[in-house]
Amino acid sequence: MIHYFVRIGKKAQKALLKYLSFREDELPWLWVTEERTRLARRSFETMMKSLGKAVGITSVRCSPHTLRHTNATLSFLNGARDWEVQELLGHTTETMTKKYRKTLQSAQAVVGHRNFSPVDKMAF
Repeated sequence: MIHYFVRIGKKAQKALLKYLSFREDELPWLWVTEERTRLARRSFETMMKSLGKAVGITSVRCSPHTLRHTNATLSFLNGARDWEVQELLGHTTETMTKKYRKTLQSAQAVVGHRNFSPVDKMAF
């Protein structure tokens, strides 16, 4: 059996402790169904999609991958270095981490262009 360790922040720790105390069971899985069986990967994906619809998210796909990508992007925006994101996401090479960084840099360049557009700065 493979075990994974995931670093989570203090707010997430508090929320998970609250959830686990509510469950009042000794099951070895973090996420369980109402029948007290392990929540399957596909069920988790379906749940995320439904929750996204319920709160009105329509501009992005609500999925575990989108959540992972958002985590990487926000980590970079909050000052994380490439190797830290690579390590936390479990990437074996720098390739995917660099793709996340490149996507962020492209988005930042588009936003920045609003402030430095040479054509918009011209006086006509």
